[in-house]
Amino acid sequence: MVVGFHAGLPMPGGFAGVDVFFVISGFVITGMLHREWLETGRIRFGQFYLRRFRRLTPALALMLTIVVASAALFVSPLGGRQVDVLMTAAAAVMLVANFVISAITGGYFDAPAEMNPLLHTWSLSIEEQFYLFFPGLLLLAWLLGRRRGWTWAPALTIAALALLSAGLAISGQEAPDHFYSPFGRAWEFAVGALLALGLTPQRSLRVSARTLRWLGCAALILSVFVISGDQPFPGPLTALPVGGAALVIASGGTSQDASSRWLSHPLLVRVGDLSYSWYLWHWPLIVFARALWPHTPIALPIAAALSVIPAALSYHYVEGPCRRRLPSRSRTAMVGVMVTTLPLLACLGLLRLTVDGYGSPTVRHQQEIVAAQHASQTAGCSLESGGSEWPARNCTWNSDAQGAGIYLIGDSHAEHFSDAVIEAGGSLGRPVVVGTHGSCPPIAAVVWDAKQTSAWNRHCIATRDHIIAAISNSPAALVIFAASDKYTDEGRYLVGPDAEHLSGTRAGKLSAWRLGLESMVRQLQGVGHRVVLVQTVPRWTSVDDWYTTGCLIPTLFSTSSSCSHEMPVARAAERQGDVRRLMQNTSTVTGAEVVDLWPRFCGITCGTNDPGYLRYRDSEHITVAQSVALAPDFVAAIRAAG
Repeated sequence: MVVGFHAGLPMPGGFAGVDVFFVISGFVITGMLHREWLETGRIRFGQFYLRRFRRLTPALALMLTIVVASAALFVSPLGGRQVDVLMTAAAAVMLVANFVISAITGGYFDAPAEMNPLLHTWSLSIEEQFYLFFPGLLLLAWLLGRRRGWTWAPALTIAALALLSAGLAISGQEAPDHFYSPFGRAWEFAVGALLALGLTPQRSLRVSARTLRWLGCAALILSVFVISGDQPFPGPLTALPVGGAALVIASGGTSQDASSRWLSHPLLVRVGDLSYSWYLWHWPLIVFARALWPHTPIALPIAAALSVIPAALSYHYVEGPCRRRLPSRSRTAMVGVMVTTLPLLACLGLLRLTVDGYGSPTVRHQQEIVAAQHASQTAGCSLESGGSEWPARNCTWNSDAQGAGIYLIGDSHAEHFSDAVIEAGGSLGRPVVVGTHGSCPPIAAVVWDAKQTSAWNRHCIATRDHIIAAISNSPAALVIFAASDKYTDEGRYLVGPDAEHLSGTRAGKLSAWRLGLESMVRQLQGVGHRVVLVQTVPRWTSVDDWYTTGCLIPTLFSTSSSCSHEMPVARAAERQGDVRRLMQNTSTVTGAEVVDLWPRFCGITCGTNDPGYLRYRDSEHITVAQSVALAPDFVAAIRAAG
């Protein structure tokens, strides 16, 4: 499921295979501990953790070392991507990759995640955190049950843990990093643990094993196609893969039918043997293939298939031998030091190379261009974090200027124009105030991000109202509005006049966006402000997807050293034309000025590079260097608007 999803096959819910894995892990580990408790009346933690170390760590350390070393060639040194790799590798060694990935890479389905070849280690860290916490909790429950005569104490403890965790996972996802959180995943391990303790539907409901198995298989297959990255996850639909895995496990292997024979087929059993090593190796190869051949979709499934080769080698020469042939504690300790040291040494080597720009002034120059933060970013003018009043003193430039004020508002696209607007304001002798909120355009409509929490979306609405009210109560000024055009074509966004009437269709979203934009412009004009609307820059999506990941060291050291990419302007206009026309029509009916920057990016083709610098820092946001170069365009627009 997971490999198919990552390979780009039509399996939108394949990533839920990790949830299946968590159920299996809970079942296997609890079964192991339960048998030991029944046989000996105690749990030998040293032996338990030694087995887990032998089973997981050597193969993981080998993969981490090779991937970190390979990142020098197959991960771009621009945009901090190589630093992300080494930070993730170090975190994986220390069993906290899920927390670090959440902090540095962001959402599992966001573009940066596709560029981290160690993204998949998040689930391994959660598994290892489960191993650290759960055996002790289970032992306490067994000891309490033995002392009090409560045989049901372990099952009750696990059930309580499952209910608490499931509640956190399903109750609206109030934590932005809930996907990577062990607290919202613990219930999946707990389901497997309850099965290991003998609490199966077959026993309690007297359902046949065959029925359970067919229902489980159906739920697993359904989850591959019903679940997608556009839905909150984990959430209610997580019950499909978790429940399906639980039913298949509960069915046992006693009855023989088509499903039983299929699940026990030698080929599938072989895949099961290789599954851990295959999981370790498939994602790095897919990421490297995407970096080398970004516009060749077939490269991803080929890379996924070829990853079986290093997986098989790792299984036969590392995973298996380390599990079977480390009888002494001293030898295990020696291997432990080695397998934790090698990835960290590789991380230090990569860090030195990327910090030094590989000894190349060209590489260092491009790194500085991509890493430079926009003026409003540096000043902290994004209201996304919540709690800050606006306008704030640190978000006002040229405050002593005597001209009429300029407000720059919008989402992250307004933020990336801040350098241009601030410079334009300075040359015209006018103060500039900036207020933005990522993925939250302040139009008179609701833009609801289905991947964010309800609290985040409510804060977005409140921020929108706060910005518009603050400007409406200010002396007459010029308001520059800039926002991405992605909200009408990406499935994660819903748009409507209010939170109760949201549309997910492109036509419905375009209509709501048009009405909301016109209403916002008229409201500001009604209190004396002039308005300038900024057409969004060409975005590098679909078949023209581009990111600085294409700027690999071999390319940067080539004679051109440009990492450039081009796309036909007609293709970009076809994708973004609806919103461009909508903005122009809004200008026509309201009298607002429009700034169209496309001639600065496109002729017959649109390009990612200007001579001397990269125009873009990702697929839709421009660099500081490009923003400064646009200052004359904003000077002209401000003069035209008055």
